[in-house]
Amino acid sequence: GISREDELFDVCLPAGYKIRRVWHLIDWCDPNFDLTHVQIIKVQDIIQPEIQVNGIEGPDKNDPTSPATHNIFVQITNNDSDCHEYVEIHATATDNCSASTISNDSPYSDTGSGYDASGYYPKGTHTFSYYAIDDCGNTREEIVVVTVVDAKAPQAQCLTEAVAMKST
Repeated sequence: GISREDELFDVCLPAGYKIRRVWHLIDWCDPNFDLTHVQIIKVQDIIQPEIQVNGIEGPDKNDPTSPATHNIFVQITNNDSDCHEYVEIHATATDNCSASTISNDSPYSDTGSGYDASGYYPKGTHTFSYYAIDDCGNTREEIVVVTVVDAKAPQAQCLTEAVAMKST
């Protein structure tokens, strides 16, 4: 005959757990045969969370070892002389079986970190990353490249000062 008893250890439910299974074997024809075996079964989440930036998934989603790059192109359209533009950048993180925490390292973010990297980005190319971590410690990085270009047409300014010229 054979029987088993399971004991569940929730390491990171629902993303990971352990089962301690004890097997009991006896031979009905041999009263001296009584065997017990302990088996440890590990079920764990090793899948990285997914990150979407402005509702778009990263282009390298099928390669979990490679960071994905999101390219955001913005033209300066305001009339100030600071050569910067407010850029809305939001991200979400999802995981196959647990909650995820998201952060960013953009120096231009109004909020400093988290899912919102919106802020005033100066003219030029700026690179920062979003990071997501799930409850089992799996991490993912997504790189964001923000390119801000000056699209304002130059404006001529007329000076109203008189200029005196000497003839020689």
